[in-house]
Amino acid sequence: MTSPVLTVTPRAAIRRAASLMKGRSIGSLVVTSANGKVAGIVTVSNLLDLIARKPEHKSNREVRKARGQEEWDGKEA
Repeated sequence: MTSPVLTVTPRAAIRRAASLMKGRSIGSLVVTSANGKVAGIVTVSNLLDLIARKPEHKSNREVRKARGQEEWDGKEA
């Protein structure tokens, strides 16, 4: 595990999440809500699934969409 734990918000750009994972050679990031509570996790696999599903992938899509959530409800998908 990486210490300190790297986090992103649900509205973080996918490009940002991918950059953090690649730059630190890690496979996942903790997603935290606005109040700092753990809301989930996004993995390299989540990002690859999104790219495979959407050939028109745009790098500014949000992490929450990579996790398959249209509306962020703070619950684990």
